[in-house]
Amino acid sequence: MVNFNKTILITALIAFSILIVLLNTGEPVLTSKTIIQEKPVIKEYGPEIKVYFCQMENCSLKLIEYIKNATTIHCAFFDLDNKPIINALLNKKDVKIVLDDTSKTTYPYARTDNQNQLSHNKFCVFDSSIIWTGSQNPTDRCTYLNDNNAIVIESKTLAKNYEAEFVELWNGIYGRGYEISNPIIYFNDKKIENYFCPEDDCKKQVLKTLNSASESIYILAFSLTLDEIGDLLIKKQSDLDIKGVFERTQVNKYHEFYKLNDSNISVKWDSNKYNMHHKVFIIDKKIVLTGSANPTQGGYEKNDENILIIHDETIANYYLREFNRIWNR
Repeated sequence: MVNFNKTILITALIAFSILIVLLNTGEPVLTSKTIIQEKPVIKEYGPEIKVYFCQMENCSLKLIEYIKNATTIHCAFFDLDNKPIINALLNKKDVKIVLDDTSKTTYPYARTDNQNQLSHNKFCVFDSSIIWTGSQNPTDRCTYLNDNNAIVIESKTLAKNYEAEFVELWNGIYGRGYEISNPIIYFNDKKIENYFCPEDDCKKQVLKTLNSASESIYILAFSLTLDEIGDLLIKKQSDLDIKGVFERTQVNKYHEFYKLNDSNISVKWDSNKYNMHHKVFIIDKKIVLTGSANPTQGGYEKNDENILIIHDETIANYYLREFNRIWNR
């Protein structure tokens, strides 16, 4: 009996000592009553989101304004050949640019990626507080001829997300990376989701958003070859108004156009003799999915890309007007 009580006493003393060490080192002590707190909701307030459509206004001139007004500029582009933008960048001191290795830019200070994937982003971070993203490459073709969109948000949280992605690219981490720290924020009380491909499973996020539709899905896509999206649209077509416009130069046997058309979904090849370069979904006229990623396997699972999912009826109306312009021309 004495030995048994001694064993209990020694065990209790050891457990107590471990508890004291954990408390002193700041390590969490979990008990059956420990409450695991969820990550706090991030709320930010700032100027209204700005959206530009490059056939309706000169997106490059807008980008140059932000370049001129910024001190620190970090950008990741697929290509860069617009001379006014290049000159504006050359006039700034703190500029870092990452491009795809296929770029033939005359900008002398850019870093380029390897050949394993496309560095397909089109974003800039200005002064760690403003992001510029969308489908527009800062090239003459994308500025003056192709249909494109650019969106600007003055959010320090989103800027932090994009800055972290830029640092990975600048340091040679391509086609992979860390999961995003703050994928959801509420900006001016409107939900914004932000993901980077491939590390944030963009395909899953896109399919989840499309599957949430209860009224309509409108599509402006340079290319759409992802079977899962085509299958989802066909499955939901009896309940939704679905329309899509696709870039004619991307005609190939893998395009979902044929499957959708055969299922009597309203789809068209675009009539712009240049490129319809958008990568946009408009869901229920109140959610917009935009960014650099085409809805393809490569766009979501191989290339370096970014997407925004913006739950804001006002922003959705801007994109809806652009959809109608392209649908009706």
